[in-house]
Amino acid sequence: MSYSRILIRLSFICFLGTIVVPPSEAQSKTLLITAIRKDFQAINADKTLSKKTLTDEEFMENATDGGGELTGYYKKDSLVKIIEWIGLSFGNRTREFYLKNAKLFFVYEKFESFVVKDSTVAEIDHSKVTTTFEGRYYFNKDKLIEQKNSGKQSFEETPAAVMVELLNAAKENIRLLNKQVKQPG
Repeated sequence: MSYSRILIRLSFICFLGTIVVPPSEAQSKTLLITAIRKDFQAINADKTLSKKTLTDEEFMENATDGGGELTGYYKKDSLVKIIEWIGLSFGNRTREFYLKNAKLFFVYEKFESFVVKDSTVAEIDHSKVTTTFEGRYYFNKDKLIEQKNSGKQSFEETPAAVMVELLNAAKENIRLLNKQVKQPG
């Protein structure tokens, strides 16, 4: 067999190998994250969504200093986005939960701390905030596949604890919003 025929066969085998071999885990995760970004951007761009808002006493067990609000965004009868805003004495936490087929696929979290006017007396200016934490959490089949954070959270948690907390919060928020939507009046 000639040298050129061997090269042709090896090239063909290598070509087949690139088609048949499944993408690596990193490539799969990258593709999932790209799809997730596309999905939450489409939800945010949809101007036809209807919304239902609950006040703090309708969704929180314990009142906070600044109150709270839970807003669900619906495409027809399907809940696709939830914004949970909670006002605390030292800042405001906002979490946006994104859903597809009633499953959590993305969470964006932001904490804005109130600016301290005078640190010697711990005087806080409630009219001025600074973003001290942002988190982006990507989910696939109820598993946290990627977490991107900037800044510092009040409480450091493991990725497993974050996953459980966000899945439970989403589940409870879905239950509360859907319960209110189904009530007459």
